[in-house]
Amino acid sequence: MPEPLYLEEIPEYIPLVILNAEEGVFEMRGDVLPEYQSYCETILDWLKAYAGNPNTSTIFRFCIYYIGDKGEQLIKDIINILRTLPNIVIEWHVQTKDLMEYGEDLSEELAFPLRYIDAYL
Repeated sequence: MPEPLYLEEIPEYIPLVILNAEEGVFEMRGDVLPEYQSYCETILDWLKAYAGNPNTSTIFRFCIYYIGDKGEQLIKDIINILRTLPNIVIEWHVQTKDLMEYGEDLSEELAFPLRYIDAYL
């Protein structure tokens, strides 16, 4: 299993990312505006390594406040890796109506269900 990965949040740029295989619960929280390809590659490479020897179940929590264009692609790439895992649950913590609609569109586009957690009411 890969070593835990913890990327600290830089508000209005990159989200907090916690990837810890021992716990099997991963999280991305904050604004997703990654400008550096190496940042995206670090996350995707870790997830690919995890996918080679995953836990029997995994939860990934997206708690997103804002998504830029590159952030949209990163989220799609993450979900495309996660969908290969056994017993994967992807939680989409909804902060706004726009993010709810984006999650619904994303789920439809990728043909993969998201579990919506309403955090904006």
